[in-house]
Amino acid sequence: MSDDILDLKPESQNKRPVFLLVLCILTFVGAGFGTLGALFNLFTIGQIEETYQQMSDTMSSLGSDMGMNFEDSYKWTKISYYLNLLGNAMCLAGALFMFKLRKIGYYIYIPGQVLPIVGTYLAFNSVFSGGFLAGIGMVSIAFSALFSIGFIIMYGLNFKHMH
Repeated sequence: MSDDILDLKPESQNKRPVFLLVLCILTFVGAGFGTLGALFNLFTIGQIEETYQQMSDTMSSLGSDMGMNFEDSYKWTKISYYLNLLGNAMCLAGALFMFKLRKIGYYIYIPGQVLPIVGTYLAFNSVFSGGFLAGIGMVSIAFSALFSIGFIIMYGLNFKHMH
């Protein structure tokens, strides 16, 4: 028999806090869209490779590549897409466990939040080595990191309700 059928704990211990419920729903929506986006990116990776190749050919024919290594950029972009997919899947799994009030979900969720940020940083850093666009990218990555840290903290506040 499963734990859900033969649950002998008092009713008050099985209550999911509303705050945790809202966090889980937000995570299901956000990580669900993130997973779909990562899958779309992986299915269209061939087009991205062609674009990088065309950019590389165009820049080399102009005699200047502006310090950009397009082969490295493509490699790191592809790795970023896989890390994004894995991270979003981990966030979905972690949120599902936390929805069921299982502490293991929190430990799955944390690396799920970190992996896409690391992947994005590596991909962006391989494309832009400095300048205005690199600054915009770093601000975007920092904002994502703050958002992720906020969710990790909010889930941590609900950790005491999990078993």
